[in-house]
Amino acid sequence: MESFERMFQRIKDQYFQQIPMTSFKWTMYETAEDYSLLTSSRMQEEIAKIVSPSKYCRIFLKTYLTFLELYTPEDTEVNEAILNAHIESLSCETNPPVVYTLGDYNVKINEDKNVLVKDGTTGLRTWEASMALAEYLYKHPVQSGSKIVELGAGTGLVSILCAKMGASVLATDGDERVCNDLQRNAELNDCKLTVERLTWGKDMIGYADAVIAADVTYEGDLSMLVRTIESAFDKNPQCKVILAATIRRQITFDRFLKLISHLKIQDVPQIDIPRLLYYDGPPVRIVVITRPNKTTI
Repeated sequence: MESFERMFQRIKDQYFQQIPMTSFKWTMYETAEDYSLLTSSRMQEEIAKIVSPSKYCRIFLKTYLTFLELYTPEDTEVNEAILNAHIESLSCETNPPVVYTLGDYNVKINEDKNVLVKDGTTGLRTWEASMALAEYLYKHPVQSGSKIVELGAGTGLVSILCAKMGASVLATDGDERVCNDLQRNAELNDCKLTVERLTWGKDMIGYADAVIAADVTYEGDLSMLVRTIESAFDKNPQCKVILAATIRRQITFDRFLKLISHLKIQDVPQIDIPRLLYYDGPPVRIVVITRPNKTTI
């Protein structure tokens, strides 16, 4: 049986990250003791403190109320605040920002987690590779004052995290609407970063201590991405590129690796990616790319 604190923290983090009920992990072991803890009056009191009326809250509490019905005696009274929040949520059709919790860092993102593609772009929701990259950077934080450029920044999770760490961040994306939403997410988090539209292969990167990118090695002309990455090394040969990729088609990522075979590629071990966020899907691979030192004869 897990502790009350651990169970509640997991429920709280998943609630604020708006994890779908099909993937929501209520208990670790699914024992009678766990369900007793989940439906205890103490747990109800703590859950009542975090919920507020919204579309997601309605779905969350509907599921939780089912647990209460199944695992508490018939004469047990349900926490009144929980019932009120559920009733108020019945007419809600909007959700608050999604909150990604990485230790002491909370990154708020306005997004629709149910949308995969909208208006021709996939950048309006946070994908698994961005979450894995954020987890890696939480364990290996960027230095305060360092210059960071993100390619394909999407909703801005990773850029905003780096800005919260004190880095000077340029968040770029090729889609104007994505850039506009990204700017609003930066403002939502009260953090300073610069947002610019950048077209791979056409617009080059200025000086950067590190370039970060997640889910940018998809189908298409990868040579344009490589050209933009190489421009960072032209400005700063000591720059490092940290790239996270969800391996949906190995052949696509292999094609990217072949295009950068003249560079030094180092795989990040899975042990260096702490699991702090909640997501499923194909495996995520993170590589650190640097330019080899030139040797003189």
